[in-house]
Amino acid sequence: MIQSTRTLQGQISQRKRGHTNQEAVLPERILNDIRDSFGYFDSENSGTISMSQLKAILQYVGGGKMPRKDLEKIIQEFIGNPLRVELKDVERIATKIWYEGGQEHERRELFRMFDKKDRGSTTMEEIKNVLQSKVVVPVTDEDVEELMGLLGVDMTSPISLWDFAKLETLLL
Repeated sequence: MIQSTRTLQGQISQRKRGHTNQEAVLPERILNDIRDSFGYFDSENSGTISMSQLKAILQYVGGGKMPRKDLEKIIQEFIGNPLRVELKDVERIATKIWYEGGQEHERRELFRMFDKKDRGSTTMEEIKNVLQSKVVVPVTDEDVEELMGLLGVDMTSPISLWDFAKLETLLL
């Protein structure tokens, strides 16, 4: 559930202060997924996984759309061609892939959930309806008003993928 405006604004300010352009960081949920996958593949606790397992993890981060040759080129650029790969290398490569397309792919997929009629836009009314049907925690009118304020829209204003991306940046 979206928190109060004061708390949300505080979180946004804190993120802006804490973010540096020098070091890109994956969202915590993506890092957790990578670490969980790595742990699953590293069943012998050797601290490494195979190249095919690395590619499976990176396809997930890239939204499953990355051509094999591009994936292999990025791996080669970062770590050469080892037989086994450590978690720190998986995270470094995944960060590059995430910020070069995986994030955008995920954003488009999420936006499609709200743009049910495939018009290239949605409204706060549609977003509210989807959230209320998919989220366990109730979405209040205050939450919706807060989102409208962040976007500068009303319930029926069209919200494009670009607007949606701005909102995502503020909230995540």
